[in-house]
Amino acid sequence: MNSRVVVAVLLGAVIALTTGCPQKKPEPKILTVEPRAEIAVDRDALVVAGQGLAPADKPGSQGRLMTLRAAKIDALRQLAVVVGDFRMKSTASGAEINIEGFVQGAEQVSEEFDAVTKIARVTLRLPLNGIRSVADALGYDRILVASAAAT
Repeated sequence: MNSRVVVAVLLGAVIALTTGCPQKKPEPKILTVEPRAEIAVDRDALVVAGQGLAPADKPGSQGRLMTLRAAKIDALRQLAVVVGDFRMKSTASGAEINIEGFVQGAEQVSEEFDAVTKIARVTLRLPLNGIRSVADALGYDRILVASAAAT
């Protein structure tokens, strides 16, 4: 009888330790970023607009497609500046900018081409939070954008 009491007490202690103890949740990893003038924040997303100019030697549809592609690359470059590695160094001939980054998950919101000025504008949206977002790619639980009043 005495051994049964000891076993029951030990069994109760094991159950209490494994199920009854509240687990402390780890602190969420949150990244706070500063807004930039050319980057808009819209519902937890970065929204950028890139521009491209048609080459003079490519008239018609080919020039239009090249201009839209240049505008999209400009928008991707702007996103890479925010989420990628950005370095600037001065040289004798001026400033040299090196941008290294990989932008994935950006969706195209709009594209415009003005046939008169031969300028294209492409708007991209990159989610900051959620599945397949910047926070997910960088290993953060959430990304917060600092308010303009705090800066």
